[in-house]
Amino acid sequence: MIPWLSSPPGPNPVPKGNAEPPLAGQPISLQLIVDERARRGEPLKFIVRIANLGSEPVPLAPCPYYRVQYLPHVETGYLNCDQAPDAIPPQSHLDFAMQINVQRLQPGIGGTYDLLWQLGGEGAEGKTVRTPVELVRTGMMRVTVPSHCGVLSVTVEGQLWLADPPLGDHNPPPGWDENQTSGRLIFLNPDRAEFHGDQGQRATFRRADPVDTDPNAECE
Repeated sequence: MIPWLSSPPGPNPVPKGNAEPPLAGQPISLQLIVDERARRGEPLKFIVRIANLGSEPVPLAPCPYYRVQYLPHVETGYLNCDQAPDAIPPQSHLDFAMQINVQRLQPGIGGTYDLLWQLGGEGAEGKTVRTPVELVRTGMMRVTVPSHCGVLSVTVEGQLWLADPPLGDHNPPPGWDENQTSGRLIFLNPDRAEFHGDQGQRATFRRADPVDTDPNAECE
């Protein structure tokens, strides 16, 4: 794998305007490989795989430039051609280590968003690839926790969180509202959160696994 190099490594800025995008007309395909979740304030690291689908080598001269975007973050640069072969062999691929900073976000934002990577800069976009990447929620946000059948779970923007431990033995715990209780959900780390109710209620939640079901689904 070709190691990542700070953007842009070349002495010239990434071209703008209607320039022909890099590797235009070449029989290549792009793939993004992301093995981690994005975290606010940290670089999101990933791999760009450029595959040569043809029967002849695809040269990397001049060195291709790129544009990458995740949420409002946009960066441009050149591939690390100094540490790469001169060409991509036929029916083969090269992997380039990449990263993009995830800085300008408000606390509490989370969810799944597309990471987009394209050969070319602004106005010269060539082949494009995208893949969904989850952004880990940080900070705190206002939520309403169901409490009619006890404190069992809460869903935040499509993500299920399970009470750990559950409270109330199938009834509202003492001091909790009959149907639902409002307060703040404070995210301690990517997998745990604390609920602080407006009237002093407390509960701890863990991030549900994909196989988990919502225990409130059968509440009547």
